[in-house]
Amino acid sequence: MKRVVPKIFLAIFAVAIVLACTVWAFSPWLSRQLLDKPLRNYQLSLQSSSSIRYNPFLSRLSINKLQLNKQGLETLTLDRLILDVAPMQLFNQTLQLNEVTIDGLDFTVTQYQDDLEVAGLLLSELNKVTATENTAVTTPVTNDTADAITVVAPNIVFKNIRLTLQQTTSKASEAKQAPESTHYEQHKIIIHEVSLQKLSATAKQQQADVSILASINGTPLNSKAKLRFNENERKIDFDFKLDQFPLNTLQGSINTALSAEPNKNLNQLAGLLSLELAASVQQQGDDLHLNAPKITLSTESLALGSEMIQAHAKSQTIVINDLDLNLAGAQLQQLSALISHQSEGIRVESADSTQLLASWQKLVFNDLKLAVKDNYAFSLELDKVELEAFVASHKKQDESIPPLLTLSHMAISDIHADAQSVQIEKVLMDGLISHIILDNQKTISTLINTAMLTSETSSEAASDSSETPPQQTQETASTDSYQLRLNKFELTNSGPHIFIDQSHEQTFKHNATIDHFVIGPIDSSNADQVSTFSLKGRSNEYTQINLEGDAQLFSDLMNAKIKAQVKELSLPQLSPYVQDALGFEIKSGQFDLDLNLAIEQSVIDGKSKMHIRGLKMSGASESGDTASLLKAQTALPLNIALGMLKDKRGNIKLKIPLSGNIDDPSFGLQPFIALIIKRAAMRATKRYLMATLVPYSKVVSVALSAGELILKIRFEDLHYELAQSELESQHIEYADQFITLMQDKPKTQVKVCAVATESEWSTLQANLDDNADQGLDNKANRSEQLKTLANLRAQNFKKYVVTKGGIASSRILLCTPTIDKSDSGKPRLKIAI
Repeated sequence: MKRVVPKIFLAIFAVAIVLACTVWAFSPWLSRQLLDKPLRNYQLSLQSSSSIRYNPFLSRLSINKLQLNKQGLETLTLDRLILDVAPMQLFNQTLQLNEVTIDGLDFTVTQYQDDLEVAGLLLSELNKVTATENTAVTTPVTNDTADAITVVAPNIVFKNIRLTLQQTTSKASEAKQAPESTHYEQHKIIIHEVSLQKLSATAKQQQADVSILASINGTPLNSKAKLRFNENERKIDFDFKLDQFPLNTLQGSINTALSAEPNKNLNQLAGLLSLELAASVQQQGDDLHLNAPKITLSTESLALGSEMIQAHAKSQTIVINDLDLNLAGAQLQQLSALISHQSEGIRVESADSTQLLASWQKLVFNDLKLAVKDNYAFSLELDKVELEAFVASHKKQDESIPPLLTLSHMAISDIHADAQSVQIEKVLMDGLISHIILDNQKTISTLINTAMLTSETSSEAASDSSETPPQQTQETASTDSYQLRLNKFELTNSGPHIFIDQSHEQTFKHNATIDHFVIGPIDSSNADQVSTFSLKGRSNEYTQINLEGDAQLFSDLMNAKIKAQVKELSLPQLSPYVQDALGFEIKSGQFDLDLNLAIEQSVIDGKSKMHIRGLKMSGASESGDTASLLKAQTALPLNIALGMLKDKRGNIKLKIPLSGNIDDPSFGLQPFIALIIKRAAMRATKRYLMATLVPYSKVVSVALSAGELILKIRFEDLHYELAQSELESQHIEYADQFITLMQDKPKTQVKVCAVATESEWSTLQANLDDNADQGLDNKANRSEQLKTLANLRAQNFKKYVVTKGGIASSRILLCTPTIDKSDSGKPRLKIAI
């Protein structure tokens, strides 16, 4: 008996060894037999070189050179798989995986319009086969058994995983029938290594450390995470880094997702995206908490384009620090973050790049403090935001049309905002330039028509949305009480601001410069807030503008104090408007204004002093206008009346009292009527006699007026060569004598009237390129170019006299340039007192 028992154990051991060897030896053949039928159900087959072997001595499953084919095409390959289990630990209710390695897995995932295919297997086919075969009754594992098992894996490694993601708008059946005509958007994902360490899992608690080293379309991706899950809490601590991902690889996928939305496809998507973050996500029940110490998102050479519009950004960087987010289910409980942003080289323009909507060279702000509460009430605080080299509305296809608006620099300081108000300490704008050009239809030609940048579908949608329901209108109206508090607004170095009106027969051109403008404080919630303001500016070259005062901007009744001074405003430039309205043209003249005005409870009390020098006007018919006779008759009494107001120097000085209500002001005209009557009586008895002196022989001569039997000083004309505008030696001699005369006669003021001739046209055209830097425009019409040439002569002469001789610019009045159409006419400057 003693010999039988050892023999029995020896026999059992021998049988076990034989069975184990049999399993090890025949496992490749056996696994192929077991897998053949299930694979055939999905039209799949196992490549003959594939090896699946189980080693019962080591409890190790090894797969080598695995390849699945479908209809002769390779759908999945696997170089190597090792699964090593410690069987003895099962007695301790522990499934210990000593080694799990997957190396060299390669397969394709295809997203069709109606199905998903993984490694050649359509999910719809999988569901059909599963429904047919799933007739066996399985015995469920009891919760007690499942809870008692612990899975432990010191290290699980996936290496060299090559995944191809494909996407198409075609249906699976259509793509299978016509594979050559089916377009796929493709993405290559390579997982160089995924490592799961310290894996421990039960039904109630799981934990693992994960690290991923991969690439998407050739872009490196690195990530690490710590997973800690239990019955009450799930927590993931992770960091993620994606460096210079090419966005153009996403264009097709985005268009596929947007295919249901007409006219919203991207025609262009380019640039490099980088993302780096470290965060912690914690879930307890339905509550979710996200904390991210730092998130950095940046792009380089970003380009977005649709059918109508495109946007470009040289570089952008967004940094989010201390992000903290709390959600209760889908309800936001709290959000806070510090956000910094910097963008460079931004431009938004039409798809054909001919019309620029807006661009800026640089936009920067740092540490914007954002907080959002459970009722979506937000607050933000920001120390400073700066904008540089901003341009708005530029029709680039026409080089002669400048941008509507350019701005060198803008800074907004100390911003506090919430759902009810915004408070700003200071807004500073520097180098603001504007160009407003009205064409003959009174349309602003420098303003881009944004309707051209929207599709008809979008326009119809916008039209439909404009029909707002009554309830929505009421809600919108309730937000009108949003409050603005601005301590100071300052504008510096602003100009030139150029305004051109081509809707009149004579084109109106005007430019102004605001050297400094400041206003503040402004508080829309305080009707009693007094805002002070001051402005210093210039118009054209010699006009000075000063304005200062204070006002209650938001009171029901107006309260303000205003002081304004305007000096040397050239009146001929206003001729296009005066001629259309009253039928006469202002030939020469300057205007000064001194205004002192007080408004209290909308009641005006003030006075203004006006000084008009060298005013000369002509009727519409005299200036060659085609205005109606009625306008010419209306202008004549005004000319006579203004003539009666002139003093012995031809100037007009007026004092106008101002009174009444702001809605119905009153101007005191009684002193003017008395002055006109007085001057009319005195004109009948007064005559003027003017003398001349020899040292000014080049400039003046004595002329006898036979009709009046009096002597008059007549200034000699200063002649020019054809198309000449600069001062030559003969002009300088004349100008020097003129300076001497003006210095000797300090109270004398003169009018300088420039005359061009028709004979200059051909010479002007031949020399136009040489004169381009002087302001001559080859696109202007014939009359405009000749008048511009004449004006250059007058401007150069005045500048020489003012600069070299120190003569006050207010003593030299420039007339509206004219054209001499006679054959004997000569280009010249006419000077008269």
